Amino acid sequence: MILLFSIICAVAYLGLTLFQALYVWLYSKRMNQTPRLGGQHCFDGHVSVVLCLRGSDPSLSACLNGLAQQSHHDFQLYCVVDDETDPALAEVQKFAGQFRVPPQVLAIEQPGSSRSLKCSALLTAFDAITRNDTNSEVIALIDADTSCDSDWLQDLVTPLSDPEIDATSGNRWFEPADDALGSWVRQIWNAAAVVQMALYGIPWGGSLAFRRSLLQETDFRDRLERAFCEDTLLSDVLLKEGRTFYTSTQLVVTNEESTTLPATSSFIHRQLLTTRLYHWSWFWVLLHGISIFLINTATVIGLVMAIAMTAWLPAILFLSSLVVSQLANMALLGWIGRINRRKMEVRRGHEKLISPAGRSQLGYLLAVLASPWVHSWATLCTLFRSRVHWRGIDYRVHSGQVEMLEYRKFSARPSINQSIE
Repeated sequence: MILLFSIICAVAYLGLTLFQALYVWLYSKRMNQTPRLGGQHCFDGHVSVVLCLRGSDPSLSACLNGLAQQSHHDFQLYCVVDDETDPALAEVQKFAGQFRVPPQVLAIEQPGSSRSLKCSALLTAFDAITRNDTNSEVIALIDADTSCDSDWLQDLVTPLSDPEIDATSGNRWFEPADDALGSWVRQIWNAAAVVQMALYGIPWGGSLAFRRSLLQETDFRDRLERAFCEDTLLSDVLLKEGRTFYTSTQLVVTNEESTTLPATSSFIHRQLLTTRLYHWSWFWVLLHGISIFLINTATVIGLVMAIAMTAWLPAILFLSSLVVSQLANMALLGWIGRINRRKMEVRRGHEKLISPAGRSQLGYLLAVLASPWVHSWATLCTLFRSRVHWRGIDYRVHSGQVEMLEYRKFSARPSINQSIE
């Protein structure tokens, strides 16, 4: 019986590995495609850029410096805070003089208890754009941890010169500067996530642009009044309205911030939650996460049982399945990493990025082993836990309804944990 169990686990691992390899192959083909629009079709209209702030992120200075150097000059930056005492405003003031048009600073008048602070900030910005920025054709969103180069905005909005495209997004790649376990796990999880995001059409709010007309012609703004996030929500709006979303394969943005394992687990939980709430692909994302959990758990239990029963052939098969699957995962991660590093090196003027193979291996190997369990835990939390923590605020999300449990001002520089929450 234990031998049959070991064979079933080995076949399950093989099936999962082949499934993941197919997805990475499809992702590779997608990322190597010629962009839909070439440089001769550059978008040259006015853009309203929205940056929501809560605390002074470690990458905020790089973000503001990059925004001030954009090759697409015709834009107005709106920086939104929930309170005027937020320390992020000092960073904004420090870089304000570098912009052709000084950034406009907005504060949320009244954070809504039935939505996230991020959505309240966006609604504040959208109202200001509607009142004051009548020339704006496109709205672009950027996060404080997006370290953008000078062509970021131009590359982001260029697909919108095609009248058939209504929204476009890039993606992020975590390239931690340290060997902390949490940083590595976040990179490994994100490597798998970018594949699903590209193939399923899941937008990333850190580099997202859409036509301003969507605010008037769809229920996007109304749904933000009671929403947890904006990016996956926008994809749901576009799908229901028959509009087109485009993933820009050239716009891969590097994030070098460090983090901890608990913060990474919270981060993954929140990313999965937004998919569960608003994106059609949740079933497939969930199926993948549950499959990883069940196969790994069954194999570990089987290995322990086989050793206890001194059934050495099944024990060897269980152990071999674990080892081979992890080696296959590392190969797939290396494949995904090479694809994205090539994109980032082009954006950085062919500055060579250091891959995990060129750094300390111990933290990376531990992260490869830990990542499936962290992902499984976050998946289970997404299914069974209604409470979520984001930027110092606790929310309850139940049956699609969002409730802010308690509002607190952000008055101190964030820790590493807060920088990604």
